[in-house]
Amino acid sequence: MPGPFPVPEADDASTYFQTYIRLLGGENPLEADARIHAHTLSMLEPLSEEQSQFRYAPDKWSIREWLGHVIDCERVFNFRALWIARGAEGELPGFDQDAWVQIGRWHERSFRDSLDIYRDTRRTTRAWYLGRTPEELQRRGRANNNTLTVNSLLHILIGHELHHQRVLEARYMPALESTR
Repeated sequence: MPGPFPVPEADDASTYFQTYIRLLGGENPLEADARIHAHTLSMLEPLSEEQSQFRYAPDKWSIREWLGHVIDCERVFNFRALWIARGAEGELPGFDQDAWVQIGRWHERSFRDSLDIYRDTRRTTRAWYLGRTPEELQRRGRANNNTLTVNSLLHILIGHELHHQRVLEARYMPALESTR
């Protein structure tokens, strides 16, 4: 089993973030990630550039924007983990996910390039977490009015993707199929 990544305690993350942690069902997050990441790619890789622009409703993100959100959040969670692991002082701010998707111009980017960014981001996430000591993983810090540990951020990051993968599977893919 890779890494010492115990299920976070209740005080390791807010109730909101515990939702993502619970989605993993106690599974080692990096083991869960191998399955989750592969399944996400199996749904996305066959899509064309045109299909990646699909929205299941006018006010929802396109698949490209969905992927951009997953990437942005992974980067934010990773920065929070780095900040806390290094013992930095001060609370980190939150961010407006919808504004970031628009400002990030994910709808204008090549879908293939975005898939490469997604793969590379996850590869570096895995490598970084595998290099953490048990002491680093238990360090606490604050972000967006929440107390978090480095370990809880890994669980949150993987659970967050699983949450969005389920949305992709339940809402985007069936609606996209019906347009073919």
